[in-house]
Amino acid sequence: MISANSAAQDAKIEVQHNLQFALNKITSQMSNYDSDISIMTPANSGETSNILEVLRDGSNIKYDVSAGVLRETIDGTTENITSNNVTVDLTNPIFKRINDTLQINLKISYNDNERPSYKYSSDIRTTISVKK
Repeated sequence: MISANSAAQDAKIEVQHNLQFALNKITSQMSNYDSDISIMTPANSGETSNILEVLRDGSNIKYDVSAGVLRETIDGTTENITSNNVTVDLTNPIFKRINDTLQINLKISYNDNERPSYKYSSDIRTTISVKK
């Protein structure tokens, strides 16, 4: 029982850490800029996508999910944002454009490998304002 509780706590910490890191990474890129940001995808208000593409200060920035891992690509250089210990859920689109705001809906689950004591998922939703 102690082992099961420890496993559940480890899974929860891993998921929460990945959620917070991913959200901080995206919101930091979207709010720390010297000039306007142009959102390429999703392009129009009301559109949703599992890909976010922006042009910021002359740099192309893309967020997407590959093999369950959220990635950031800046001018062709790709870095994993979430670890292989978790999976980003693509059931619902992650990004939604609403005029000059971007809604982020991120759900992450621990890769429990069929071990019930490790089963854990959490989601976060936030909206950030983006200048055109």
